[in-house]
Amino acid sequence: MKNRGKTVKRKKAKIRVARKRKIAKIVRRSKVKTARRVIRKALTKKPVAIGKVFAYYPNISVAAIKLNDKLRLGDRILIKGEKTNFEQRVESMQIEHKSVDEAKKGSDVGIKIIDIARQNDIVYRV
Repeated sequence: MKNRGKTVKRKKAKIRVARKRKIAKIVRRSKVKTARRVIRKALTKKPVAIGKVFAYYPNISVAAIKLNDKLRLGDRILIKGEKTNFEQRVESMQIEHKSVDEAKKGSDVGIKIIDIARQNDIVYRV
């Protein structure tokens, strides 16, 4: 009985591999970007450093960030440091106490965050 279980598993594994090859062949042939290709690219995308935290205000949960690249509302960011490591979506962003939808390179922004950030933590776009 043990051998039979192994052969069934092997057959299932071969079927899975064949399906993946078939999907890869279809994706390669198609000229239009398919959903699978977009997902694959998104999963292999590396985080890009876009700024650095220079202050954190715990009473309002806001991190002040100096940007090296542009940032928009809705972008996913990763804040990483010695003790900090969390990912979130940018839902609220202000420059000089005014809400903005997009911040340019070189600007100082305040972002509402879900966890504690520390000075000199690096901010990445994911």
